[in-house]
Amino acid sequence: MKRLVMMLALVLVGLFAETSAHAAVRNIFYAGTCSYGWSDAAQNSGYQTVDEFGFWSGEETWDAYVDERTSTSGAVAGLKSTLDQLCTGSNSCYVFTYSQGGAILSKLFSDYSTNWNIVWAAVAANNEGGSELSSADWLAELVLGCSYASHVRPADNRPSSGWNHNDTNGKTIKNFGGNIGAGHALWWVTSGLLPGEDDGVVAFHSSGASPSTGSYSSLCGSHWTNHTVLGPCGGYDYDHLEMKTQASCYYGGGNCP
Repeated sequence: MKRLVMMLALVLVGLFAETSAHAAVRNIFYAGTCSYGWSDAAQNSGYQTVDEFGFWSGEETWDAYVDERTSTSGAVAGLKSTLDQLCTGSNSCYVFTYSQGGAILSKLFSDYSTNWNIVWAAVAANNEGGSELSSADWLAELVLGCSYASHVRPADNRPSSGWNHNDTNGKTIKNFGGNIGAGHALWWVTSGLLPGEDDGVVAFHSSGASPSTGSYSSLCGSHWTNHTVLGPCGGYDYDHLEMKTQASCYYGGGNCP
């Protein structure tokens, strides 16, 4: 009897060890408008492990295939597929995204109640509230390089019949905003189309996750539920492109702006 009990105990220990061995901590990266991955190296292969955009010892870094060249719905479907595959079971995930990727994440959380194992998400230069630059259709498409660029306006990302930004499925979304100054003269043309302070593409009302559009001088006002702002209230002295890696940099992943 003792031998049988011991054998059962060894089996249980083995099963526990096997389960633990397969548990992974994963850092999921995907970018914004007109991209299909963080580095656009994911292509149609689905997923690739990468280190150059954020690396933490003992954790996995994934460049996710999320196609943001055509539509919001298509991008949401791509992100859902990624999280379904990588962030369930015994695995846990941190999500890092940029620009329109924040809107895709917000809509996904609002539309689906799947209990993904996401510790938190970090968004640099969040376009969750939409960019007025997108309203200048030809300019947006010229600057960003795809037709979807003219469909990420405040009217698109804050539609009256759209998704509930306050419903994040219980997940925390951390935001980092940029603010161009005299050293970013090349962005002044686009900045002139945006209200308040901005990074040349996204205004503070969006990068600061404000429930209302408007001309803001601080990122630290009111926010949608479960949205927070990290970093200076006046924003980082980076333009929209420079902001891309600020979230992973903030958390020690390297590749700082």
